[in-house]
Amino acid sequence: MESFVMVCVSLYIVTGIYVGVRLLRIAFRSKRLPEAALGTTLFCFAALSQPAAILGAVAREQGAVDYLGIAGVVAWIGTFAALCGLAVFTWQAFRPTERWAAALCFACIAIEAIAIGGLIANIHAGVVDPAANGPGIALSCGAYAIAFGWGAIEGAVAWAAASKRERLGLADSIVTNRFLLWGVSSFGGLVADLLLIPLVLSGADLTHDAAPRLAVAFSALLNAVCWFLAFAPPLSYTRWLSFRAAKA
Repeated sequence: MESFVMVCVSLYIVTGIYVGVRLLRIAFRSKRLPEAALGTTLFCFAALSQPAAILGAVAREQGAVDYLGIAGVVAWIGTFAALCGLAVFTWQAFRPTERWAAALCFACIAIEAIAIGGLIANIHAGVVDPAANGPGIALSCGAYAIAFGWGAIEGAVAWAAASKRERLGLADSIVTNRFLLWGVSSFGGLVADLLLIPLVLSGADLTHDAAPRLAVAFSALLNAVCWFLAFAPPLSYTRWLSFRAAKA
């Protein structure tokens, strides 16, 4: 199990950094908010949250309390930034003119801000026990579950509509597939967070206990594959999509 978890998380980190930087570069050139938001999400997930969580687990095993606190703060700041990017991306990419979408976006951010603020306050107070931090982590998972669930629904709706247009030759096969991949990756994140909520409320440790680590690992693997194929697809994959669309 240990090897599987490490492979999944490593792929997640490498893919997230690569695709995140790629999207941020596109956003810098195009000045578009959706690319900037999604690039921020992927980069912060992969370059801040996960590495800092791993370093925090090592620091705890070594009894390095000072480093544990620093790693925890970096991990939770990265988690908050990633949630902000995720919510803003879904709003701007799918419902940029809808007031309810803007309200949902900022509601997710507000919930996450409360959760992360409490977790960082606990770190400052020296509280590192998983049971004591369970409610804050569960609240954070709840904010992510809302954001991922929203993304999964929007991805599915957009994919269904684009698929109909694609069959008529009115939609690009790569864009249609991108909607599908985003919906699948978001659904994976939703399932993982819904599984994590009861686990952390029961006192499970995200960095040591088997159940939460496996939930995170499967979600990380699914996200890595979907992100890569959606936003940095190899030529062979795009050719296959075009070939399949031409035969349909």
